[in-house]
Amino acid sequence: MSKFKDKDFSGQSVKLDGNCYEDCKFSNATLTYAGGVPPELIRCDCSGASIGFVGSAQNTGLFLRAMSQDPALSGFVRRLFS
Repeated sequence: MSKFKDKDFSGQSVKLDGNCYEDCKFSNATLTYAGGVPPELIRCDCSGASIGFVGSAQNTGLFLRAMSQDPALSGFVRRLFS
């Protein structure tokens, strides 16, 4: 795990997986998560940033969205996030 403290990533593309970011700035950055070790974001400024999910993270998101649209499974998805 790489650790970043007080870094400015504004306007950059940043791969989040497995990293720790503390007091960092991501203004107008493009953040990407691929489904690996979840990142730590501690007191970071993400104003104007966007996040994209790729690989396993994207597949999981698509699966959860499909489940949430099925009346028999939507309750299960809601319980995951409560």
